[in-house]
Amino acid sequence: MRLVWWLLGLTAFAYAAYTGFLAFADYTKVATVMTNALNSQPKERWTDRAGVVHDAVVRDARVAGIPLEDKDVVVTEADRLLRVRAGWSHAMLVVRGEVAISVPVWLERSAPVTE
Repeated sequence: MRLVWWLLGLTAFAYAAYTGFLAFADYTKVATVMTNALNSQPKERWTDRAGVVHDAVVRDARVAGIPLEDKDVVVTEADRLLRVRAGWSHAMLVVRGEVAISVPVWLERSAPVTE
């Protein structure tokens, strides 16, 4: 019986480590998407830089397989600095199609406004 508990504990630990690895992989994908969007921001004054960067982050994250919604990404422009914040949840345990346990993930990047 003791062996069964050890095996169950080891399995739970391995699954938690695997889920953590997947959440970290999502984090690095979104970090890359944000960096690329900030580096390719429009240089014209008349454009809505925040809107262009927001759309690029959401679009490229979806292409990378991260289910970011419009409300999950906030882009602000203040003091000649573009700041991108994103927050989403990585499902850890799904029961009957509903997320029972999830890992919250947040990321923030900023870059100077280019002219």
